[in-house]
Parts: sequence; C-alpha cells; structure tokens
Amino acid sequence: MALICKDKKKPHVATWNGKIGFKKNKGDNRIRTKGGAFQCKGGTCLAGKRLSRKKLVNLIPDHEKYIEPFAGNAWVYREGIKQNKVSKNAVLNDINCTTTKYLDKEFPGRYVCGRDYKEIINHNNKPGSFFFLDPPYPNSCKLGYYGKHCDVNHDDLRNILNKIKGKFMLTTSIDQRPKFCKDFKCQVITSRGMFGRPLRDLVVRNYSLRNHKSD
Repeated sequence: MALICKDKKKPHVATWNGKIGFKKNKGDNRIRTKGGAFQCKGGTCLAGKRLSRKKLVNLIPDHEKYIEPFAGNAWVYREGIKQNKVSKNAVLNDINCTTTKYLDKEFPGRYVCGRDYKEIINHNNKPGSFFFLDPPYPNSCKLGYYGKHCDVNHDDLRNILNKIKGKFMLTTSIDQRPKFCKDFKCQVITSRGMFGRPLRDLVVRNYSLRNHKSD
C-alpha cells in the first residue's frame, strides 16, 4: 500500500497531482495534505514494496490468478510481470483511488479501486488464487502515516486468512509475530530502507517453499 514520502529535490515537500503537503515541523518526517496521505513523484517512499519487491517475488508460488487487495503502486506485481512469475489474470485493488488510478492504464482490465479488501478476497477466494496482501502496518497507523486509510483490523485479517482456499502471502511489521506465526509460516526479510537503514518486514504465508530453510 502506498504511503507518503520525501521529494528528493525538496525534502520537506511531497506532491501528488499538483497537491502539496508540508511536514508538521522540522523534526517530523510525516507529510500531510487535507486529503490524507499522498505519494510524491520521484521520491523515496516510507512504505510500499519497491525496495523488497525482488525478494518477495521469489517467494510467490504457482497460481492461476493473482490478487492484491492493497495494491498501492503494485511494485510486487510489476516485478513479477517483469520476471514472468505472476499471472496476467489479476485483480489489483486499493481503497485509495487517488494513488492508484494510473494502474488502469498500465494494467487494463486488472485494476479496481475503492473496494474493501474483504470484498476482494471473498469474490476471488478459490483454490487457484494467490493473494499478496500489504495492508497498512499497525505501527505506522499509530503514527498517522496513512491518513484516513488505516482501518484494517489485524485480528479480523487473521481470521479471514484462515479461510482462504488458495495461497496467500502477507507482509506486515515484525511486532505482529504473535498474531500470525502460530497459524502460518513466517520469516523476516531485510531490505535497504531510507538513508541506507535496514528495513525489516515480517512475511506470513500459508504454503511451503522448496529448499527453504525456514520450511
């Protein structure tokens, strides 16, 4: 899911479709506008899976249909298409239509927006489906990074994942281990984040991988 970010030329400003948001104060990295969170052009996102997309694509199993209920900028799907590892039979959805409407031009027929993630999962819940879920991280929600698009209850999400007939991969913050790792397979991946700092994500899935140490 897309978050807010810093513009490389103007670190204190983010722009999206001509709209500008300023940091609250000098020590606050959050960038806001009246409409909530906006993604800047050419900047480094504080969330989204651009930095870890290649590692995540390597974890995707065989599938007949690819579904992203929290697509954002669809970095993982783009990389998967590039590597020929994801199906072109796909559904890319995000509740925030502002940040994802360009996907309709890039992936015609595969893009929807404004739908609740539960609706997307229920409609596509079949044995051959693969779901990649990158919901708002709870710790980032507490800091206000996602604006109004931060109403995903992770307890409800866990219960829904238990009912998935196909396969899924979920990314979330590592503090969510107790919630998900009792029922599903978990691993931590590390990527290079902003300013060279390591970025750690918890990856949760309901399937095994061949030749994988954690399985």
